[in-house]
Amino acid sequence: MLLLTTKVTFAQEIPFDCDYNAYLFQHNDVFALDLASGSSYQVATDATQGNINATGYNPADGYIWGSLSTPSQTIARIGENFVVSTYTIPELPTNNRYISDVSSEGVYYLKPGGSSFYTIDLGPESANYTKFIATGSLSQNISIHDWAFNALDGQLYTVEKQQPFV
Repeated sequence: MLLLTTKVTFAQEIPFDCDYNAYLFQHNDVFALDLASGSSYQVATDATQGNINATGYNPADGYIWGSLSTPSQTIARIGENFVVSTYTIPELPTNNRYISDVSSEGVYYLKPGGSSFYTIDLGPESANYTKFIATGSLSQNISIHDWAFNALDGQLYTVEKQQPFV
């Protein structure tokens, strides 16, 4: 008698490892950008259910993290093979989250418009991994499109968008 078995495998995320590309997220598609040549190519189509924005690389776990438009209040972890895991964070606003970066310790700084920002623990060794930390407030409402974490001094940096003079 011949016995047949079926093996079911599921795609698992793989952290990024010494990748020389930058990644551009357009809606829910992903493009790799070769920073040396300037060339680009699409690496993933329909990677997520909703649009992904506010992406940042997490040096603590090797994944890219971003904010999803659908489902609302959701962040996504993206691996090198572009498999995505999602995490609902009920404390987040439901829309307009487009600015982020991740600290070297794995704190995700996420900002919508206005002066508020949100922090989420993405330190893989933390007991609070993928949990909301706090809501913060900038000292003033500034118009920015992105910010970057500096691992040398532990600060976030940005350039304010100025309105043209008329």
